[in-house]
Amino acid sequence: MRPVKGSYNIVIVGAWNPSIFNPQWINKNLLTEGEEATIAFPLNDTSLPVQISIPNIKLYPSAQRLEIKPDNENSSGLEFAIDIGKKIATLLEHTPVSGIGFNFSFEDTDDIDTISSKFDLLDSTAIDANTYKLKQTIVQRIYELDSRQILNLSISYNMNSIRADFNFHFDVSNLSDVISILDEKTAIQRIAQATDFIKNVYEIDLDENNN
Repeated sequence: MRPVKGSYNIVIVGAWNPSIFNPQWINKNLLTEGEEATIAFPLNDTSLPVQISIPNIKLYPSAQRLEIKPDNENSSGLEFAIDIGKKIATLLEHTPVSGIGFNFSFEDTDDIDTISSKFDLLDSTAIDANTYKLKQTIVQRIYELDSRQILNLSISYNMNSIRADFNFHFDVSNLSDVISILDEKTAIQRIAQATDFIKNVYEIDLDENNN
């Protein structure tokens, strides 16, 4: 399997003030000397957040959430996102927040049967395939990993491809909690948790370099 382009991100849910992320604030707090940022505004849907591009990272601040997306879908890219997330959380420590999530998606076009064969959907034989032509199957599960962390997992597949979407969600009460969670595990460990799940359950390896 390989990472889905643009699928790696960190999302911090809270009552953000998007206007803080203006060019002056970004230049002063998120950039080092010689670095530049660009801001892209949505043209067709003004409800969408602006896209702020800084080296290795894109930021999408909105009133309900801050999305931090690395330019590269690998461990190094996610480390950049974690570092920026910690910096923003420290600078805006009084922002009310309620959750943080780490998101990764993977896809494959070669091992569809290997994964789909793991699902024994007992109702399939009772469904008239001539009347109901199956286009896609989606299996969604929620796992409790510890007292404050859950994994939302979605596996979807059709005749041409299979995709696995991982969301590791933590409930938090303040940005100090967010910083602690970002400090707790390296990006390599977070991605490893998802890739080990795929390898151990579905016997498929992940190729981070093939994206």
